[in-house]
Amino acid sequence: MGMQMTIDGLRQITDALRQYHEDWPNVTRIALEKAGAMVLEAVKANVPERTGEIKDNLVVTKVKQDRDATASIKIGVKKGSGAAHYIPLELGHINKNGTVTAPRPFLSTTYEETKTNAYGIIKDTYREEMAKRGG
Repeated sequence: MGMQMTIDGLRQITDALRQYHEDWPNVTRIALEKAGAMVLEAVKANVPERTGEIKDNLVVTKVKQDRDATASIKIGVKKGSGAAHYIPLELGHINKNGTVTAPRPFLSTTYEETKTNAYGIIKDTYREEMAKRGG
């Protein structure tokens, strides 16, 4: 699947926050879901479309948290959707006749355009959730 957003070093943050409130893994999930939804909408706005198939099949995965407390989501095309041609669209490719089709990136460029806002959403969500939980 396409792009992945990860919070590195989350173990130390989560361990510290867990002392404050045991629900911090859930707060991390909420924060990444909000940030992922914003990035997904931006990707959909940037995807070159001819048929709409890629746009219609873009999704955000569920948040995955590892034992080391690294949390991540992925944004890309649904598996089995038939829209796998997003990869050569993103990266470019060589056609059967040998001509080159230039890349038309939309995932990587959208990530670069939205990462600051995504981190802001994550930070704001942590603050909002802390306030809800009495902090």
